[in-house]
Amino acid sequence: MEKSLGFLFFFAFLVAMKLCLTSQVQDEVKKQCDQKLLIRMKTKCVPCSLNLDTPCPAGYTKITNGTGTPDCRYYLEIKTYTLSFPGCRHHCVKEFEQPECCQGHWGPDCMGKLVWALVFYFHIEFEEK
Repeated sequence: MEKSLGFLFFFAFLVAMKLCLTSQVQDEVKKQCDQKLLIRMKTKCVPCSLNLDTPCPAGYTKITNGTGTPDCRYYLEIKTYTLSFPGCRHHCVKEFEQPECCQGHWGPDCMGKLVWALVFYFHIEFEEK
C-alpha cells in the first residue's frame, strides 16, 4: 500500500512538473527578469592639463570629453606643506546585469512556486518514510 501511494505521489509530481514546464516554455523569457545596473565612478583628480589621456578602468566607458570635469582638487606635498589645486577628473560608467527572477519565480533556475513546493513536499514525504 505504501509503495503504491509513493508511486501515486511520484506520478502526480511528474504530471505537475510537466504542466508547469510546458506552461513556462512560452514564458521562458518572463521567468528571468535581469536588472541592468549602471555603475558610475570617477578617475583620480589630476591637473587638467594632464587629464586629456586619462583612461577609465578596464570595462568602464568614459562619458566625459577632453580634459574631463573640473570638479575636484588634488594635493601636492612640498616638504612640510600640502598645497591644494583645482583639478579635473573623468566620469566613467559600466553596465552590469544583475541576475534576478521575475515575480512568482525563484531559485537558481527561476522555477515557479508550484514546482518548488512539489519538490519540497515530495522530498519531505519520502524522507520521513
